[in-house]
Amino acid sequence: LQVYIPEHITGAHLLLAEDNEINQQVAQELLQLAEISVAVANNGKEALEILKKEKFDGVLMDLQMPVLDGYETSRAIRECEEYKNLPIIAMTANAMADDRELCLAAGMNDHIAKPIDPQEMFKTIARWVTVAKPAAAAAPPRKVDLPPPQEDDFPELPGIDVKVGLMRVAGNSGLYRNILCKFRASQADALEQVRAALAREDIETARRAAHTLKGVAGNIGANDLQEAAMALEGAIRDGGETAPLFKPVADALHRVLESIDGLAPANMPVADGKAEIDHAALLPLLNRLKELLTDQDTGAEEVLDEIRTQAAGAYTSYGFDKIENFINYYDFDHALALLDKIMDSEV
Repeated sequence: LQVYIPEHITGAHLLLAEDNEINQQVAQELLQLAEISVAVANNGKEALEILKKEKFDGVLMDLQMPVLDGYETSRAIRECEEYKNLPIIAMTANAMADDRELCLAAGMNDHIAKPIDPQEMFKTIARWVTVAKPAAAAAPPRKVDLPPPQEDDFPELPGIDVKVGLMRVAGNSGLYRNILCKFRASQADALEQVRAALAREDIETARRAAHTLKGVAGNIGANDLQEAAMALEGAIRDGGETAPLFKPVADALHRVLESIDGLAPANMPVADGKAEIDHAALLPLLNRLKELLTDQDTGAEEVLDEIRTQAAGAYTSYGFDKIENFINYYDFDHALALLDKIMDSEV
């Protein structure tokens, strides 16, 4: 397995505006193959703030972000004379012509389809991004040999095409296991998130939750789930009938979650009602997490990663996955309330 990386993008510094942790991790790992450094913004507002502090060779812009979406953020960037020529490349799971036209109208130069194809990503970046290295600009593409996808590391996973999932992460089986773990933690109650948002008539939140499920399902190779979630997202977006579409999503999601659970105990955190947590050892992390949630700081996700590492078997059963879901939707109040319950019960 090989990818060709144009030399003139090696050493580039890009801003990645993307709110989903799995998509962030996949993009960052792939960009490292080209020795591209990345700063991450979790929404458009953060992206604009980071642009004020750092110089970048280009921006990778997710379209479906909370607070400020990719379209609004791109228009705001283009309003600044300093950024008139800064390459902005959309990252979108919507490949229709209308979506491309909307991207161009908002000031974006091009788009990368999600789930990401590594070779196509590098081609698109190379089309617009050039680092100030005149001698390297004319050099031929650099061939990078990737580790062969270790499909044998995985049992048969009903609902998941392991070959496709490994291709999305350039054959990195360790990374693939990691994103399967994160999918399990962040998407297990995705349908409940959609239903709750629809019940309170919050159409945008419901659509974004379905969109996120569709995107990350594609990243792990869960093709049936991706298609089912796509149909649900479309119905929500277009005001259509959603009730018949929940069961196909639920069935596909159940198969995927069962398959991921079947990977245990190979470093995969799954629910275990009998698992125990060393409360004393975790207390410093829990206190730090509480501080970050109180400050509404998304850095809380990094603390949750540490908790997941130390308490893998009980991460879900004690509710830390639900805290993660609340953070994903910027619902810090509910995340903090749940953490207080966990700490009051002394885990």
